[in-house]
Amino acid sequence: MKRHLVRSATLVLLVLTALFLTGEIARCAEVILEENITYGEVGDTELKLDLARPEGDGPFPAIVFIHGGGWYQGNRQGYRGQIQEAARRGYVAATISYRLMQFDESEKETTTATPIFPAQIHDAKAAIRWVRANAEKYHVDPSRIGVTGGSAGGHLSLLVGLTDPSSNLEGDSGNPGQSSRVQAVVNVFGPTDMAFCYEKSSVAWIFRLVMGGTPSEAAERYKAASPINYVSKDDPPVLT
Repeated sequence: MKRHLVRSATLVLLVLTALFLTGEIARCAEVILEENITYGEVGDTELKLDLARPEGDGPFPAIVFIHGGGWYQGNRQGYRGQIQEAARRGYVAATISYRLMQFDESEKETTTATPIFPAQIHDAKAAIRWVRANAEKYHVDPSRIGVTGGSAGGHLSLLVGLTDPSSNLEGDSGNPGQSSRVQAVVNVFGPTDMAFCYEKSSVAWIFRLVMGGTPSEAAERYKAASPINYVSKDDPPVLT
């Protein structure tokens, strides 16, 4: 499993390098790591990220990593090694936390959860806006920002890449004056059609919780949360 994860992380970095057309990127021996940075706020909740970057003035392309875990578990620290490797390869890389569902796991088949979609994509987009707002401070090229994640993180990465302000998914988690658009997406087994996944998945209860109901009960939310519904000719390059 560890070997598989290493190969996956390497593939993500190589693909993003190709998508950004960065040319030769020298490996950087020195990496600057900053932890527990607040990138947004929702009520009393502070949204945090960890950031790794190369030494130097750049500007460097950036990658935002979004962890998976069924929208209710997992943490940003799972991508700690990947952001440091990305920094050694010449990227500014951030791994983010976002609002996770809370619910009674002993009654997961019948209970309800909070927050439900679209809270998660609101936070992911806020993270992209924060990177762009702080591009000068962290030596980021704001015209070259990519996003990646696995499972639930892949789903959010696709939504970040395929939607725009007309999709009404921006939210108000932070830096509303900045764009949340990205220039590359790598989705690692994230769902693309939420209603289909509910019908075919062995964990349909997760989709019911994050969507706030079944497809018949929350049809518009399932539609809004499905990346496949936003595909258009002006999307950034996507590997899924």
